Amino acid sequence: MTTLLWLQTGSCGGDTMSILCADSPSLEELVNEYGVEMLWQPSLSIAPAGRLDALIEAIIADRQTLDVLCIEG
Repeated sequence: MTTLLWLQTGSCGGDTMSILCADSPSLEELVNEYGVEMLWQPSLSIAPAGRLDALIEAIIADRQTLDVLCIEG
């Protein structure tokens, strides 16, 4: 499974809107059929922001794999 961490800087949300409207593949296909695990996405994650700090610490300490880093904004 490919892991994805999506961070947002500033107030731009255009990339988030693009992925929500994508159809080839759709967001559902990206997750379900292509095996992408979205570790964090500011608009879609239900975990509290404190979880993001712990996640970043785990990535730095090599306790969590990170394959793709997306910086929006």
